[in-house]
Amino acid sequence: MCRVDTDGTVRLHVGSVDISGVHSSMVLIVAETLGIDPETVEIVQGTTDSGPFAPASGGSQVTISLSGAVLGASQQVREQLLDLAASHFEAHRDDIELAEGQARVRGVAGQGVTLGQLAQRGQRLAGGPGPVVAEGRAAIKGARPASPPSSCACGSIPTPDTSRRWRLCAFRMWATP
Repeated sequence: MCRVDTDGTVRLHVGSVDISGVHSSMVLIVAETLGIDPETVEIVQGTTDSGPFAPASGGSQVTISLSGAVLGASQQVREQLLDLAASHFEAHRDDIELAEGQARVRGVAGQGVTLGQLAQRGQRLAGGPGPVVAEGRAAIKGARPASPPSSCACGSIPTPDTSRRWRLCAFRMWATP
């Protein structure tokens, strides 16, 4: 489950244990999909009773098993944010972009609204959509390959304050027939 809170934090609820850093890849998927800094994504790790279903953590199956669900949830959240921003700006949703933790109308400099402000709007608007939250679902069809083909390319992008931030540039997974 992926949720945007009114403070702008994006919380990703998972039911998996992070043995080998798999949660980092989930954070990067959400951050890239929503156009936000990975540091604003928080993992909420549930137990088998309280968290979403996840396979046993081992044998590299968590990433291939859960990344589709994480991507699906974050894409649904993105759609909700685009709808809220289009309403806020009174613009067509195709003219809205999400980048740097804000929604803005393409080509209009200096005007943006944070994801937290959009979440507030969704919750407070009379008759509005309510919280910005979505659940992703995915299941592997057929046998899982012993070593799932995937690639993830990351790079550091310098920011004006000379700090370095990581941004997911490409993430690709595919299943063998």
